[in-house]
Amino acid sequence: ISLSERKDTNSWGSISLSERKDTNSWASISLSERKSGLAWEWDETRLSSDVWGNDSILDLVTRSITCLSVMIQQALKIASCLGTEVDVSVMTKVLFDIDDEDEEDDLFGGKEFPSADGLLREATEEGLLVYNTQYGAYRFAHDWIRHAAYSLIPSDEVEEFHLTIGRRLWKNSESSQFAMDENIMLIVSLVNVGEKYITDMDERYRVAELNLKAGQKALMLPSFPDAARYLRTGIKFLGKTCWEDRYELSLDLYSNTAEVEISNGNYVVVTACIDQVIKHGRKLDDKLQAYAALLECMQQQDDLLEATNVCVDVLNKLGERLPSKASKLTAAKEFFRVRFALRGMTDEELLALPKMTDKRKMQCMDFLSKGFVSSWRSKSPICAFFAYRSVLLTLKYGIHQTSATSFAVYASTLCGLHIDVKDGYRLGQIAMAMAEKSNSPQVVVLSNICGSGLCVHWTHPVADVFRSLEYAGRIGMETGYFSVGLQARIFGALYSLCTSKKLALIKKETKDILRLSRLYHQRSNELKSSFILQVVHCYEGTAPDPSKVSGSVIDYEESLAEVKASHDQVSVVMHYMFGMELAYMHHNYEDMRQMAELSRESQSGSKPTLTAAMLDFEVALCAIASCRQGVRKTQNMKLAKSQLKDIKSWGKDNPSLFSHWIAFLEAELMTFKPNKKIESICTAYMDAFSQARKTEDLRVMALIRERLGDYLITKDMKAEALMQWNKAADVAEDWGAMALCRKLRRRVDEQ
Repeated sequence: ISLSERKDTNSWGSISLSERKDTNSWASISLSERKSGLAWEWDETRLSSDVWGNDSILDLVTRSITCLSVMIQQALKIASCLGTEVDVSVMTKVLFDIDDEDEEDDLFGGKEFPSADGLLREATEEGLLVYNTQYGAYRFAHDWIRHAAYSLIPSDEVEEFHLTIGRRLWKNSESSQFAMDENIMLIVSLVNVGEKYITDMDERYRVAELNLKAGQKALMLPSFPDAARYLRTGIKFLGKTCWEDRYELSLDLYSNTAEVEISNGNYVVVTACIDQVIKHGRKLDDKLQAYAALLECMQQQDDLLEATNVCVDVLNKLGERLPSKASKLTAAKEFFRVRFALRGMTDEELLALPKMTDKRKMQCMDFLSKGFVSSWRSKSPICAFFAYRSVLLTLKYGIHQTSATSFAVYASTLCGLHIDVKDGYRLGQIAMAMAEKSNSPQVVVLSNICGSGLCVHWTHPVADVFRSLEYAGRIGMETGYFSVGLQARIFGALYSLCTSKKLALIKKETKDILRLSRLYHQRSNELKSSFILQVVHCYEGTAPDPSKVSGSVIDYEESLAEVKASHDQVSVVMHYMFGMELAYMHHNYEDMRQMAELSRESQSGSKPTLTAAMLDFEVALCAIASCRQGVRKTQNMKLAKSQLKDIKSWGKDNPSLFSHWIAFLEAELMTFKPNKKIESICTAYMDAFSQARKTEDLRVMALIRERLGDYLITKDMKAEALMQWNKAADVAEDWGAMALCRKLRRRVDEQ
């Protein structure tokens, strides 16, 4: 490397780097006189390699910059602090301060200089900057140039240098609200670096307020990590007596930080902020945001019962009395109050309700919505009260942004208890229409989960449910509401299992849900997605024992213990249901009966989900299997017929979803009638198979073929039985259930 300065002032040097003997030289760089119009040319690929080593490259570029004029060097140093893009208007505000000549001298030593645009253009002519015409801003031609320019700032002056730039930009932006809005995040990023040099408390409080505004702006983008960083830094600027000196600022910073850090999974920070607000808050209204954050924190950490209790306590303080414990009788009374209040109201009348304006009732609506989430997951009897009371408040005081969720929950109750599934569907659609007007992504997601995921399949094609859940999941993830967004996707994965979508697709989706649940510290969603993935592994035959939900993803007993400890009753039922399903599929009848009994004990009240419907179907199949073994034959036969009766009642409103289940169970029960002809029973099984094929329910198609083969074996029709088992194996293979496929092939070989 040779560096030589020219005596004339129109060119600053010539640098050449000759090729190495190994021919891997990354550049041959030469800079001639500026008059010639030539500039630096950078080989991006070779500069990014480590042929010469980082130190050598940085040293080369740094020495190149030091050959420039002092003013261009200073401009490049400032630009290196401003980010990847350098806006001319920002640079102008930093370089020029007509109100403070001394501060100007601090940066340029009192020398005269051209305009900011002139300095940036000059650096561009040297090949060090590039002008981006699309954004109207400059950027460094290569990251090494930015690193080199930044390295020219003495290490012991870096923090003060950032602070000086930040103060200048802040001062020269204050006169314009537009400029402050545009530059606030850059200002605080610069000023925050020099935090230790800001000793005046008035200025520290002003910087804290700037960080609060920057955090709020980041939330609107949304960028939760950036928002949390600004808000946490804002708290650092507060003094020990901040609650006495600047109460409102302290309240806003701690409350907002708690709320934002929940999305980032930083529960220690959340708890510390909430403690501060509850300790120093002067009145209930000031503490409500912290209480809301506390509830969200508890829900994400699966402390569901305590979250429900806190919510009831807050609502009581707000004047909306709810019972601490609810009986079926009190729940029924509240339900019929809603039923009576809604009587005769049309869709148009409901959607035309005025907007809620009563502040206290709006606060009540917020906490009723939060209480529903925790109580629903824990299957608490008080769950219905949260939703029903919200509907009553909406009808009396007007529509709140959470009204949509409460209407969706009420709709799901009409469907789940099979009181009026058509009206449930209607109110579910109204709920989703309300949600779209709420401007709340969280409400949109929850309303689609409840209004569609718990209602639509009772009267309409299940494909409509998948579209709503996919939409809800996308909205949740795109807007930063990861908890509910992932819940919507988990619902979709569960429903995919219930309707026998291809296992490879379910596996891909569930692995992504699991990855995101871990990334965003969503433990409850992590447990659910891990469980679903383990079920898929069992179907695929990659688990040690495909009849038990244990393997490389989860240990069944540990997973069950954790969801029980968190009182997540929905997950508990899910464990029992799929444990029963796999045990039934692989003829592990002892486990099957145990899981069936546990699932029935855990499942009570409203059953609006498709998984709950599938559970009743599976219980019926298991009861029939127990009858064949002679286990409590009378009791199990009565149970199977009772479950079939329920499923038939559902099928009246949506035959396409339940007809193959009904036909399959009827064929199974026919085998217990001694006078039934073989041909009639075979016809019944094949009719069930035809209906299952229409819905593409591969799991039930395989089971029907297998059960038909089992029946034919008992009638000494071996050839016909083997044919049915082989066809069942083909269906299982098409589904991706290689464990079932291999089991059926073995049965054929053994015969």
